[in-house]
Amino acid sequence: MDQAPLAVKFKISRTPSGFSEIITKADSEDRTVSRSSRTPTNSGGEQDEELLALRLEMVSTPDNELERLLSVFGDLSQEVLAFEPQLLDSNLTAELQSQRHQTFISPFFDWVRLPSKSRQDPQPRGTFFWRVDAQKLALALLSIPWHPQGYLIGGKSSGYCFQLLESSACDFLYLLIRIQENVANINVDLNTKAEIKKSLALVEKMVRREQSSAMLLDFSDFCQLNDLLIAAGHTNLKINDMIGVLMITNEEFASYSIVGSVTIEMRTGYVKVPLPFGGMQDYPIDMNELYEGWKSADQTIVVDYTIVILACLRASMRSYLLNIRHDGHPLARAVLELNDTAYMA
Repeated sequence: MDQAPLAVKFKISRTPSGFSEIITKADSEDRTVSRSSRTPTNSGGEQDEELLALRLEMVSTPDNELERLLSVFGDLSQEVLAFEPQLLDSNLTAELQSQRHQTFISPFFDWVRLPSKSRQDPQPRGTFFWRVDAQKLALALLSIPWHPQGYLIGGKSSGYCFQLLESSACDFLYLLIRIQENVANINVDLNTKAEIKKSLALVEKMVRREQSSAMLLDFSDFCQLNDLLIAAGHTNLKINDMIGVLMITNEEFASYSIVGSVTIEMRTGYVKVPLPFGGMQDYPIDMNELYEGWKSADQTIVVDYTIVILACLRASMRSYLLNIRHDGHPLARAVLELNDTAYMA
């Protein structure tokens, strides 16, 4: 397959166990770097980055390398998708250009903007993902049953796909410490509160180790915290997912200091967040696209602040775990170099 002009190829598929997964391919030349902040910025008078609009499309060209890797696991039927640049006609160019310099773009805009690289980088980003595709990616990341030994995942953090999915990683330690300092105030029973407090402390130690350049080989503490956060979350798991998807894909939602409950309209998929000076801000989740055969009654659910903050923590932890993943390319190269000849002594 010819090298695509993007930094990453990936696949969202259904495994035999029913979980979503992401499989990446090698990056092209690096054009971006990992982001360390969600802080919105203005142009600062510098030249704008070239506009780029990305959507998921079926890969129709045969990819012999990927097919060989998949054949190792047996006869699996896989749907392969890739982010491909869209033709920028005058209308789309005008739409994206009108949003790139906004502090926050409208949650109802069809495109999600790739956040700024860092607090020190005043350059607004010109890269946009189709909103539905971005939410699908975020849900796939939240759905992976993270293993205590982690995963081997190919692809560099400079890839557009990874930059989007890792965007919440920078919030993880802040949220971890904030909840740890206020664990007495979260709305769970005393036993769960004690377990969460202990788990938060263990995970903070692991994060501090990783920040000191230590390689983490055991992710069991993260897995335990993940299980506790799910158990303490809403009984309707889709509620937790909706909040997590927004945490990963929406700059404005992730930047809000939410201090109370939020309201979710299940029929429309709107997450309604109270504004500091009154009123509500609606954030749409494309439920019909995320969940096959989605049907919901006209139901409005008030979600407690504890559930909101724990769902945000879990989403940012997933971004962080993806950010510190082990590189899967060496193993992929070794598998591809194998032949069908067996030597016996």
